[in-house]
Amino acid sequence: MVGGAGKYEFQRYLSGALVQWSSPAATESAAPAREDFLGSLLFADISGFTRLTAKWSESDRAAGAERVSLLLNAFMGELINHIEEHGGTVLSFAGDSLIAGWRAPSPDELEQTAWRSCYCAERIREQIGGPGNPEDALQLRIAVGAGAITLLHLLPRADQRWLIVGGDCLAQADHGGQLSDAGEILVSDAAWQLIGRRAKGGLNREGTTRLESIEPCSTTKEAPRTQPGSATDRLEAYLPLSLRSRLLSPLSQWLADLRIVTALFVHIVGRDLDTDLDRLNKLVARSIAVVGRTGGEILHTALHSGGLEVFAVFGLPGKKHADNARRAIIAALRLSNELDEPDLGLSAGISTGESFCGALGTIHRADYTVVGAAVNMASRLASVAAGRILVDQATAKETAGQIAFSGPWTLAVPGMRGGVVAFAPIAETVATIDTKSPVLFNRAAELAALNAYVERAGRGQATGVMIVKGDSGVGKSALLRSFVETCRDRGSQVLVGNADDIESDVPYFAWRGVIRDLLGIGDLRGAEASDQVMQFFAHRPELAHLAPLLNDAINLTLTDTVETRRCQATGGRTGCENCCAI
Repeated sequence: MVGGAGKYEFQRYLSGALVQWSSPAATESAAPAREDFLGSLLFADISGFTRLTAKWSESDRAAGAERVSLLLNAFMGELINHIEEHGGTVLSFAGDSLIAGWRAPSPDELEQTAWRSCYCAERIREQIGGPGNPEDALQLRIAVGAGAITLLHLLPRADQRWLIVGGDCLAQADHGGQLSDAGEILVSDAAWQLIGRRAKGGLNREGTTRLESIEPCSTTKEAPRTQPGSATDRLEAYLPLSLRSRLLSPLSQWLADLRIVTALFVHIVGRDLDTDLDRLNKLVARSIAVVGRTGGEILHTALHSGGLEVFAVFGLPGKKHADNARRAIIAALRLSNELDEPDLGLSAGISTGESFCGALGTIHRADYTVVGAAVNMASRLASVAAGRILVDQATAKETAGQIAFSGPWTLAVPGMRGGVVAFAPIAETVATIDTKSPVLFNRAAELAALNAYVERAGRGQATGVMIVKGDSGVGKSALLRSFVETCRDRGSQVLVGNADDIESDVPYFAWRGVIRDLLGIGDLRGAEASDQVMQFFAHRPELAHLAPLLNDAINLTLTDTVETRRCQATGGRTGCENCCAI
């Protein structure tokens, strides 16, 4: 064991698809890989949990977190045990829902597989997921699909592998899950064709049938498969880096927590995302980079109806930021701005509120997830966003003055009674010294000192740096705004740079505004900015081959040259000297 987790603890958090189904050829591939299976999927969603989270956290958050963790894991443990006793395995968790799968070894055995999964669903409903007592009981919504299941193995980073579940079978289960009510089992038409002669059903709607009863299906429990040490090392790369770090903590056994978080759901649609693995790999890599840079963590991804779904959370344990709502909005805006291919579209939902954060599952199959009203609201907002980024009222209120919004609108949101007030973020509104200055009071001496310094510099009598410092709120920014206005009124060129804690790992970020103004690109983005930069360097051919070194510093996408690839390979002093030369 290292820190708080050993090899077996890592394996507990791996998808059952990796442990039970995938081949080494896919999990060790040096390029994105695809595996296709036939089988049946069961979607199960716990309802009633959000209300209990709010109720139990009112008086004592720590005790409430422990109580919530015990209840949810006991309930989820029963659910997982039923699935495994009927030959299934858990493929993924997402919030308070899971996807379980049954693999059909051959097309001839698909009917048996669908029968087994539907019988498992009925047993779950009978024993743990019926209507029950609405006061404190948790309930289940269940949907079952049958057909093609796809596992996509991606490599978004050199030290990170990523698994995405997709296929028509998942689309069926997802569709049924959206339609089902508490205590219901909805079976897709494809699955019903396989099990209809053994089952009774009713209330056919939108490609599903409500399962009322089904003949018993004998099944032998399949023992959870464990991987040898070498295979476990290989599969660990599928765990997000943040989860690996959290599990290695000496306090890894204390993963349950109730805290205020901001949840972000992103839907990206585009052509051939389920077949063009290189394109999908780039989208996932971009999502991981943007969310990570802004201080969030991606907890779940999936392919639904040809689109990529990303679930990210800002404010998890270990993340010390006071502006998580702002960070989530900035992440969504940046992802949207970076989708420069015309057929790609992004919709997103963002919500802020108290949620349960912790391990969910059993001793041998679990995931680290976040459950609560904010997660449900963000997911529902994303489902109606239709190409926009929508945030709830709590998120908009928390970021007032930092983000410019359009709205509000009152929207009809599936699963929510009455209308939901939503806003659409347009851009970040960061106050800089370019903002028009207010009237200054009691700052004549300081302004005179700054003006005198510039006058001496104009005569060649002053060089160096002048620093304005003081306590927060004393008027440093107002003083500088007035000074900048005075300089520009005199015809001086003023170049402005600023720092941002979100961009603390971006080289030369404080100089971004300065360099962009010197290059004449201002707020231009994408191809327009790159074209303008190349026009600038057309008059300085001796430096043109080094221009791609500015990509990170000023957010460009110039193609690397032989020289810049060599600089990146050697790094260190050579790269710095070349950047300075530019």
